[in-house]
Amino acid sequence: MPFGLETNRKVSFAIIAMLAVLAVMACLVIAGVLLVLVPPTTQYAREVARRELTRNHLRQIGLALHNYASTNVLSPPSSPEVGTLEK
Repeated sequence: MPFGLETNRKVSFAIIAMLAVLAVMACLVIAGVLLVLVPPTTQYAREVARRELTRNHLRQIGLALHNYASTNVLSPPSSPEVGTLEK
């Protein structure tokens, strides 16, 4: 085998190996970026869900007060009178 052909094969193999290593490193960098970006996004989604839950609870309280007022033709008492609570 001529000397030049063997050298070309070694260089070709080295280039392919280098490209494979670069591809693996690129995948690791992309995975690292995703791992950095995912937790803040998840935290934001939790905060939005918590805010919506609170808004829904306030809406339910408002509907309950409105229902009470329309059924009893008066607003619910703001605090119990002294002596009315049983122990």
